[in-house]
Amino acid sequence: MFIERAIARLDELPVPRRALAVNALARSLVHSGLSVEDYSRVEHALIRVLDDPSDIVRHAVSTALAGEETAPRSLVHLLANDRFFVAAPILKHSPVLTCAQLVDLVALGGEDVQAAIAARPWVSVSVAAAIGEIGGLEACLALLSNANADILEDTLRRIASRFGKNARMRETLLAWSDLPIDIRHDLMTDVAEALRGLVAGRNWMGEKRIDAVFGDATEKAVLKLFEEQSPENAVALVRHLYDTDRLTPKLLVRAAVTGNIIVLEAGLSVLSGQPQSRVFGMLMHGSAGTLKALLKRAGVGNSVAPLIVTSIEVYRQLVRETLTDDYRKLRRTMIERVMTRYETMPEAEADRILALLHRYAADAARDEARRAGHALPAPSRLQIAA
Repeated sequence: MFIERAIARLDELPVPRRALAVNALARSLVHSGLSVEDYSRVEHALIRVLDDPSDIVRHAVSTALAGEETAPRSLVHLLANDRFFVAAPILKHSPVLTCAQLVDLVALGGEDVQAAIAARPWVSVSVAAAIGEIGGLEACLALLSNANADILEDTLRRIASRFGKNARMRETLLAWSDLPIDIRHDLMTDVAEALRGLVAGRNWMGEKRIDAVFGDATEKAVLKLFEEQSPENAVALVRHLYDTDRLTPKLLVRAAVTGNIIVLEAGLSVLSGQPQSRVFGMLMHGSAGTLKALLKRAGVGNSVAPLIVTSIEVYRQLVRETLTDDYRKLRRTMIERVMTRYETMPEAEADRILALLHRYAADAARDEARRAGHALPAPSRLQIAA
């Protein structure tokens, strides 16, 4: 009798009281143990309520049913397709919505709908993939911020390819500790391209100077990225560089001179088509002739091949002296010893290489100074005053 009176009076109530009444009716569906007849009566009444012109009234039904596993599917479906203000609680929380329904909602809804779904307590692989494929920027940012979203690497790659030039997206992706190495590299490249465009647009440098500065900075950034990776990830990055036409002889030269043997090994393996284990054996034990043949097969030109061979010989010597445990110390020692060898050669042959080596040495010294500066304790106020 109470249910019938409540339903009969709904149309007579002002909006605030009508919202309270329908909220109570909706909660009675899942918490009051209604009889079959009363349950059906309330459900039909609430379906009629969804034609109410007031968003506030319909929103009251949505909030009552949002977190309920036993909410009627028909009501949940209708609410999920209502205006966003009404649908939001259902989109964000309803456990009744299936993955297939959520994928459809992502496809048909606006970015606010997509972002609400991306922020759900759990987002499945298929829903995350749908958001990554067609979701807007805000939806993808919400997805990446959701610790309970199941996101595959392919979805991350798709998001990065669509929004990698957006600064907020780059920052969000780069904050992922386990971001796949190829994505991290591509985002770094996007940052470099953005800075390059800024410098070019402001006419701060000439075109050749820009190419030289950013080319050098990109090489250093890539090798720095290699330093932070496991051998497996380093190999994956080399293959990615090869696939994107960024595995250049200049990068291999820098890797060789600075003692980054993993990059050199994996790079020559990919470029020459030789198994990596075989390439490693050549690098560590092969004769100068064997090394030159390997470099030729890898497409490394005669202008830089001798420098790589010399660097490998120096690296072997340092291995015998057990000076390869500390990479930063190894890099500095490598450059110094390679420079020493070239300083004894005729000027015409050595000048160009020495200029390159001096630049590498300056970079290494600058890095050492920066690290030393970070390691120093901050001065006290008394020290500053003195």
